Amino acid sequence: MSLYALSSGCLVEVLGDGWVAYSAPSGETLVLNTEAVAVLETLSDGPQDEEDVARALANQADLPVAQVRERLHGSWPQLLSAGLISRAHDGADNAA
Repeated sequence: MSLYALSSGCLVEVLGDGWVAYSAPSGETLVLNTEAVAVLETLSDGPQDEEDVARALANQADLPVAQVRERLHGSWPQLLSAGLISRAHDGADNAA
């Protein structure tokens, strides 16, 4: 499974009742939903895979991991395409 990392230069700020993030790679500012912000906050602790993030957030919210995993499912491709996160290299992909 891929590890994901917070992109360098990613800034998240509260704006009214929501959040916005600046993506240095794209130069864009984006409005984020709660799930996306939770992923970014969790990745600020270091690279993790989707399951690690879901497990950490499920523990914080006292929810089943499967429920959190499902809620986060759509966040990953959006965060990647926005340049807010990137795939980190864990060395396992280079095994022959």
